[in-house]
Amino acid sequence: MTAVTGKKFVLENNYLRRELEFVDGAGLRTVSLYNKETAREYVNEGVACEFMVWLNDDMVFGYKQRVVQELDGETRDSNYGAEFLAAQCERDFLKISLHVPAADATIDVCYRLEGRALTKWLELTAGGRQLSISMCFFEVINAYPGALPELEFFTRHGFNRENCNFVTQGFDDIMQIHNSALKEGLFLVNDAPGPLKRFLCYPKWFDTAISIGYNCDTVPFTKYLDPGQKFATHRSCLMPYTGEQDSPEARNDLRECLRRLLPPYIRDEFMYCTWIPFLKNIDEKLLLELADKAADLGATTFVVDDGWFVDGGWQVDPGKFPNGLEPVAEKARAAEMRFGLWFNIGTNYGNVNADEEDSAICADGGFKNFGLGKGRLVKCMASKHCDLMIEKLSELARRYGVGYFKLDFSNIISPYGFIPTGCHARDHAYHKNAADSVAEQYACLKKLRDELKARFPDLIIDFSFETFGTDWPNLSALQYSELHHSSNLNTKNEELCSALNIRNVLYRFCTMLPVERIMGSLICLQGENFLENLFTAFVGSPLLAGDLRELGSKDREVIRNIFRQVKEITNAGPLTEFVKLRGDAYVHRDEWDGYARFNREGKGIACLFRNDSSETPLRLQLDLPRSGKVEFIDLLNGETVLAGDAQQLRAGVVIDWADGKRFLAVRY
Repeated sequence: MTAVTGKKFVLENNYLRRELEFVDGAGLRTVSLYNKETAREYVNEGVACEFMVWLNDDMVFGYKQRVVQELDGETRDSNYGAEFLAAQCERDFLKISLHVPAADATIDVCYRLEGRALTKWLELTAGGRQLSISMCFFEVINAYPGALPELEFFTRHGFNRENCNFVTQGFDDIMQIHNSALKEGLFLVNDAPGPLKRFLCYPKWFDTAISIGYNCDTVPFTKYLDPGQKFATHRSCLMPYTGEQDSPEARNDLRECLRRLLPPYIRDEFMYCTWIPFLKNIDEKLLLELADKAADLGATTFVVDDGWFVDGGWQVDPGKFPNGLEPVAEKARAAEMRFGLWFNIGTNYGNVNADEEDSAICADGGFKNFGLGKGRLVKCMASKHCDLMIEKLSELARRYGVGYFKLDFSNIISPYGFIPTGCHARDHAYHKNAADSVAEQYACLKKLRDELKARFPDLIIDFSFETFGTDWPNLSALQYSELHHSSNLNTKNEELCSALNIRNVLYRFCTMLPVERIMGSLICLQGENFLENLFTAFVGSPLLAGDLRELGSKDREVIRNIFRQVKEITNAGPLTEFVKLRGDAYVHRDEWDGYARFNREGKGIACLFRNDSSETPLRLQLDLPRSGKVEFIDLLNGETVLAGDAQQLRAGVVIDWADGKRFLAVRY
């Protein structure tokens, strides 16, 4: 419900209520954020300025009045510069329109209730002259459960504990404020892309308070608007919760709120990719064999990774594929798999002799190079290169019936720190200079995605972690990608990386984000530990690799049976709920670990891994969203491991390890 009474405003549903008011001469402020589930008021420590944005040569505050700053003793004068125009409300939506005469601009402050959460953003419109927007915080609020000294602050999806005053910029998309005495907290989300995110947390400071917006220094943000042009910022999201700081129930509630901010995607994937162990050593004969093997195991997507083209407009390698890619694509589709294709959009790899006019420019005027040496030029996505990529990918999608694109290689920023950020060119099609280049390159990635989806609605787009420029999955990466390739870790050589190493990474990746969209690693189905590797892949959306020709007939039958059982469960609903069975702690070799994934009906899978632990028996607690009988059935032999009811499972049940057994995987 949304209500407007004069210049007072209320947004309310079954979970929370936010009250605002516009005070003439001072501006817009939040007067209440009320958690209806716990009957607790969160706004209790002074007035915050609601938003901050630099328009041309002036900083505009949503709320500004004369105060003495408690923490530093400075006096802040009232220089409020906006006028109230109107308010528009619908059932779960509120828009408050303000006019800024000095900048000849309009600011629409927008709020939307999204289940347990409340999202917020700004829409800025230039008047009769050009408008420059920078240093923008679209949410500024003083709100938290209880008193400030009682609070703990967390970033990196709950793993990093922060001081009460701190700044994060770069890749942190979720901040958590927790009160352990009250067993209550607040999630705050920033969906700006890549390194453009910023949290500024100074509770009780009137100007900054808890601010959510764009990076101001390490990565530039600027948006230029022509007269009459409009710009919508990215969004903040607030979600109160109850429970412990690492409560699986609260995190699953957060996942559901985050899904409202993501493109639709409900299909559970079992994807096979050719990259490991073959790298670029692929050809038609090999891929036809692998496609047969992958389909036989139950894979839903078959991905041809790098190695299929030669230089000169990304032409199919005639030596490896004398008949083109058509035979492989047709084989995959005939087996009812999506045909997936890797493609480089970040550099001139595959098109080395192309014009240099769309290459990214460094601060010294030289071309930006990919990696540690010279040879590959980085392309600026906010140039005509974006249009070239749209047409090239559309051509490939039409020709081969591509159902999944893995789009790779960095051009905006590198997760490895190999390339400088942004582009200093002044003659590119979609940005003016270095100040707006990062924001406009991400906007062009979004443009590429939207145009491809308009032409091919069933196409799955995946901007890999390299292309998105982040070494940690985040909300904005999932907004661009229905599925997100988030790591190159693999189990091909266990002297380099074990399944436990990968699980520790995936557990961190999957703490708060929707797990069904995160493809965490290239898990190899080969070697004596292939089954442990397979169950490691199910932490997220399984991304499988390996030489499938090495699997014997009995091993293939075991894998087919596992996939069949999991598909029976996911047919009733995707495995959206996730629980790490030992909390957030890093798992050491002498400890066991495990996870559970289940759907809204409470049916799913659980996997336990012994590692080098001698602990036996295990005590397992799992809170399922159902009551009644629960039966754990071994995924390998169909035997009943445990039978009881949901209430007993919540209280804790005992599971015995079989001697010498490396893992236990069950369905329930």
